[in-house]
Amino acid sequence: AAGSSGIFAFALHCPHNDIAHIGLWHGLGARLGLAIVRQSCLAASAWPGLPIAVNVTPSQLLDPRFPAEIAEILVETGFPADRLELEVTENIAVQDSAIVGEQLGALHDLGIRLALDDFGSGYASIGFLRQFPFDKLKIDKSLVNSATRSKRDRALLSACIATAHALGQKVVAEGIEHPAEAELLRIAGCDILQGYLFSKPIPALQFIEKIAASEVGLEPPQRKARSLTT
Repeated sequence: AAGSSGIFAFALHCPHNDIAHIGLWHGLGARLGLAIVRQSCLAASAWPGLPIAVNVTPSQLLDPRFPAEIAEILVETGFPADRLELEVTENIAVQDSAIVGEQLGALHDLGIRLALDDFGSGYASIGFLRQFPFDKLKIDKSLVNSATRSKRDRALLSACIATAHALGQKVVAEGIEHPAEAELLRIAGCDILQGYLFSKPIPALQFIEKIAASEVGLEPPQRKARSLTT
């Protein structure tokens, strides 16, 4: 989903993520995830300068071959490592901290940017921000929503943003649907706002067609990008 960040996230274009769920159920999550990373890099190669974000599944991150496979995809597609951002949900990060830390370190050494996703949904603590080499913190929409109603949650939200900034990390707020939420987060110092208030997910081709004539100066991608959403 594209928000005000200029970073574009890729997902399979299928109702209710049925394909992704089927793949994970049958143990195909790692292969399916690599295919998504590869196709995302190929599509985004036509968009000079624009970074992309791709979610990482538990089976991928716990596979010792994963960093090497990502490195191979970058070589194969010619996509710059510093334009690829991998998003790790906080429930994955708490599964096996030693293995996760080693894997994230290897990915970070490749020059890939790392984001801790869904922060505030109940699993990870502030300590995770210090323990792992994350470049970005993505605050879960549940905390965003509750912060508009609870003074205590507003204080927690502000503390999370301040802590991430102190560690040199950018902060993204997810699930922004109302102007009041956006204003609250701007006041709190959030760097990037993402959600339906700015844009709903759209096919990659439609996205490129909308901005191809803008100052970004991008060329429309090949038709195969229809299988992706931004």
